[in-house]
Amino acid sequence: MKENIFEIPLLNNISDTFSTTVGELQLYLDLFHDENMHDLYSIKQAIISLSNCMELLVKYRLLVEHWEFIFDDINKAKECNFETGDFISVNFNRGIERLKNICNIDVDKYFIYSRELHKYRNKLVHFTLNDNLNSILSNIISSIEEAHNFIFNEIIIYIENYEAVKDIKNDLNELLDIKNGLRFILSSM
Repeated sequence: MKENIFEIPLLNNISDTFSTTVGELQLYLDLFHDENMHDLYSIKQAIISLSNCMELLVKYRLLVEHWEFIFDDINKAKECNFETGDFISVNFNRGIERLKNICNIDVDKYFIYSRELHKYRNKLVHFTLNDNLNSILSNIISSIEEAHNFIFNEIIIYIENYEAVKDIKNDLNELLDIKNGLRFILSSM
């Protein structure tokens, strides 16, 4: 019997989290425009997806530098574990520090708002989020801008697959359109 393999590469995961973010934010915009309703579930899912996407982007950029850098404990990095995915990966904040210290990336250009978004994500996933909706929407808008800038300045230049670049650019364009819709909602609140 032929073995069925289930494999989803990192770039596909990034694209999937973008698509989920786009879908949830589009649903939020549609419900707001059609029914003047704030769909908090869609905002919740968008925060989780966009934050996960930013974390995957950090890991992708670290991977470009060297595969060991995506291990939480670099001293325990083994290539066989890397190839199977059997390891604990670096968390978002430590990954950002590695981008700064190892890759010499000015992380303040890309990770001011997305760090706050990650705090929102952790509250949603592990406890509860209680904050001002305007602040949350504003943070999502700024995090989308940071994701866009990070991708164009630090990610796309390393992607060799034209189709992957095209897909990511399409996802980003959709997110930028949604960002403008969110700005409109914020201005009317």
